[in-house]
Amino acid sequence: MVRELALFWLVLLGFLVVDSCLLLTPGGEALRLDARGRPRYRPGLRLQLLRRESAWMNPLNPWDRLLPTPLALGALAPGQPARERQRLRALLRAVAPLHALALVYLLGLGLLGLLSWRAHAGLVLAALLSLHLLLWSLSAGLVLWRRAPLGLTGGQAAALLFEALLVPAYTLNLGKRLLRRHPSSLPALGLGLHEWRALRRRDPAAAQLLAVQLRGRLEELEQEGAAGAQLAWLQQARQRLRAPTS
Repeated sequence: MVRELALFWLVLLGFLVVDSCLLLTPGGEALRLDARGRPRYRPGLRLQLLRRESAWMNPLNPWDRLLPTPLALGALAPGQPARERQRLRALLRAVAPLHALALVYLLGLGLLGLLSWRAHAGLVLAALLSLHLLLWSLSAGLVLWRRAPLGLTGGQAAALLFEALLVPAYTLNLGKRLLRRHPSSLPALGLGLHEWRALRRRDPAAAQLLAVQLRGRLEELEQEGAAGAQLAWLQQARQRLRAPTS
């Protein structure tokens, strides 16, 4: 019985981990949203999955959120970050209750995981099913209520909610899954360069670390075959970061 219980919880966790992966489009990147919902770019570990680069979120933190962007290279336009924050404001208000429900779901799963080693397995499964149906129902109500700011048609909302009904991990990650449907227009490295310039005045040590990370990512993109205007911008960015020229 111990083996079956361990396998059950591992499968549940596996679905949650896999669903916390964001597959990047060719030439794209991922921006991480901070606690105030502002997009930030921090170069991180990239893994190859299904022949595409992927970025990962913490599956146990509902507020660890990634936003895809189709643009890795390029300069920020004047006022572009402010316009992006304005665009995201209503969307983030709409998904915030879903993140809170995900936290409740995680706490409930943790409690049931502890009880599963002492209580009868049938009772634990019944409690898990009840928890899932309750939180799915609340999440479904929120999605249908805020369908307009979430940018969903009736069919899209129904498809997402049906998937979430079948897979508990999808209910847990419903807020994150909805955010993925709204790619950012900010060029990731351009945003990173903008953040580096701001950090130089406030925290030189953090700015130096970010510069090292940005240079490494720029070198990777150059090796991947950046060309034309993107290559020119990349080389200018490396000069601004005081990177050695090759």
